[in-house]
Amino acid sequence: MSYNNTYRVEDPSEWSVEIVGSWLVEIDLQNYVKIFREMKVDGPYLLTALSEEEHSKVLIPDQEDRRRFTQSLKALLRHMPVTPGGSTMSDLPLKSWKYAITVKEGDTLETIAKEKHLSVIELLGANPTLSSKQKLNQDQKIFLPYIQHLIEDQTVRVSPNSHPIVPETFFDGQLTEYQQCLQDRFAAADHDENGYLNVQELKLFLQDLDLRTLSGDQMEAIFHDMKNGWEGELDFSELFTYLRSIIIMEDNFSAAKISLFKAMLTADHLNECALGGITQFINQTWTKFSQFRRHGQHGAPVMISGYNVAIVSEGQHSLVDLICWSDQLTESIEPKHAVIKGFKWRSKQELGPNKKDGEVIFPADFNGYLPIEIASVQNLKYYGCAFANETQLKIYLINSYEIVDFQYLPNYFDDFVLNVNQPGIEKHAFAHLDCPHGDHSESGYFIIGKVVDQNELHLTAFIIPSKHTLYVPSNTIHSNDYLRGKWRTMLTTADVDRVILKKPSVNRNTLEVFSFKFS
Repeated sequence: MSYNNTYRVEDPSEWSVEIVGSWLVEIDLQNYVKIFREMKVDGPYLLTALSEEEHSKVLIPDQEDRRRFTQSLKALLRHMPVTPGGSTMSDLPLKSWKYAITVKEGDTLETIAKEKHLSVIELLGANPTLSSKQKLNQDQKIFLPYIQHLIEDQTVRVSPNSHPIVPETFFDGQLTEYQQCLQDRFAAADHDENGYLNVQELKLFLQDLDLRTLSGDQMEAIFHDMKNGWEGELDFSELFTYLRSIIIMEDNFSAAKISLFKAMLTADHLNECALGGITQFINQTWTKFSQFRRHGQHGAPVMISGYNVAIVSEGQHSLVDLICWSDQLTESIEPKHAVIKGFKWRSKQELGPNKKDGEVIFPADFNGYLPIEIASVQNLKYYGCAFANETQLKIYLINSYEIVDFQYLPNYFDDFVLNVNQPGIEKHAFAHLDCPHGDHSESGYFIIGKVVDQNELHLTAFIIPSKHTLYVPSNTIHSNDYLRGKWRTMLTTADVDRVILKKPSVNRNTLEVFSFKFS
């Protein structure tokens, strides 16, 4: 496979929609050029969303074509440029990939952040050698972090105009009270007594403050951040100004500042702050919450508070900013699921002509029970699904669809599923939407599954909250046999790979049909 100069392999993140189309022709996938152009697939989209199979199969449903696409994309990634850290793009996990843009006349970090829907903090994190006040030069390269705007990434980001999370209760006069203590420790770390700290001496200084969460690399980054791009060693005024800017939030935070601030808060929380509790000026307003307790009638505690997750100043906030909790920024929560090892999926084509359904054979020791979970944004991701209400994911429909309201009557399962259709699970090449209209306690269970390591099947029985629209991507294993009440469904007429649930009988001489039970 050749990559000529037309495609500028050295920087595919800057490919336009037209160049991506030319690349498709080069790898003999010209039939998909129209779809890719309609979906406006450019270089960044190609390298992020379409590197995940569940997205590429929406645009490239044919398995053989998708295999060629995936192999070509991997070859493309091997040609990606080297990042400032020395790793190739293909060595890094998707979420850490960066790509560069070229600074135009008049660009600033603020204008670039606004245009790319990022915060200045995120830009500084991707460009550790820059400071927030540094002037950009025309044609300079600025690295952008890849931010997933699709279903895989529900990460909440603080907007550039967000209020500081720390109230302005730390005044200069109070900080000055600790200046002498800082100077004493600065002098103790200055082993050559020249009035300055080099990198190794700054590490000793930070370790002397009991800031134990900092790694060696983080401490080196803090040193260079304090120097703000200047060469030489560090004087006390630079250190003091840097510390002051962190505590009173007078400037945007770089990644180095954030790591130092977190280390200070951690040391204070553990009562290990060698400065005598410098961060208590931040925490003092919230003492009554951190010590909050309620006791029952017999004196035993019935409610206690933990440490402060965050501090929010008065004023106007967006709701997104108010939920920026690090322990909530999870990409996925693994739901409870049944694990079926050694199952056999036999499609109807394998069983012979004129077969209506195939069969999936479960092991004899499977008890038939599936765990119940209430569906959420996070646990649906485990199966590649989502709530359509909660995502801006764009999908390409390969067929015409109808949206229909179905009423699953009380006798649906007993009279139809058990005695006519037989219980099963299915998958198909088209996506669909399902939305329950009744109370969640009366809408039944939507079964979702996936295959892990080829011979292990995971299954969960989900309760879908009322009026929440479930997006089920193509080729997702699922079943609607256990639905009840009114459901609005978007579906199409296309072939379905449905298999009947079977497992060996007690004497193991025959296979018998069974249905799921729930716990």
